[in-house]
Amino acid sequence: MSILVMRQLSSATQRTLGLLAVDNIKVSDVGLDLLEAVDRGQLTTEQAKAVVHQKATQLFMGSTYFQGVKR
Repeated sequence: MSILVMRQLSSATQRTLGLLAVDNIKVSDVGLDLLEAVDRGQLTTEQAKAVVHQKATQLFMGSTYFQGVKR
């Protein structure tokens, strides 16, 4: 059984993920969770974008490459 079917994503979202897969782009579990929440109406797309931005900022600020840089 496909992970997309188990998550019960909308057909539009499944098609989008399929198109990404053609280019070997894999969506993380966090990304799939956000997609599912948007599909179910639990989050807006703006809220999902904010979550992605927050996680990216945390990764960036925690990177050893930038630890000596003033923030």
